[in-house]
Amino acid sequence: MEKTINELMKRGWLAGIALVMCQPVSAHEEEKPIHSPNELSQWCKTLVEQHYLPQNLLPRNWRESQLLVDGDYFKAKLVFRIEYEDYLAECTVRAGAQRKYVVLQLLGKR
Repeated sequence: MEKTINELMKRGWLAGIALVMCQPVSAHEEEKPIHSPNELSQWCKTLVEQHYLPQNLLPRNWRESQLLVDGDYFKAKLVFRIEYEDYLAECTVRAGAQRKYVVLQLLGKR
C-alpha cells in the first residue's frame, strides 16, 4: 500500500512539472513555418506531449529514429517512453508550411 501511494505521488509530481513545462500552444506558435526536419522534430514532441498530458502521462526519453526529406515534405519519426513502454510517433509536413499543418500519427507501442 505504501509503495502504491509513493508511486502516485511521484506521478502527480511529474505531471505537475509537465504542465508547467508544456503550456498550451498559442495561435502565434502554430503560424510559424517549418523550415527543416529538426524544426519538425521539435514541434512533433510538443504535439505528442499535448496529446498525452491531459491523460496524466508524461512522454520522456525521446529518441529520433529518422528525420527525412522526401521531395517537398519533411518527416520525423520519434521514439519516446511512457511509463515502461516505448512508443512511436511520426510527423509529416510540407517544407515551409505552418506548424498548424503538421500531421501527427501516433503509431502505438514499438
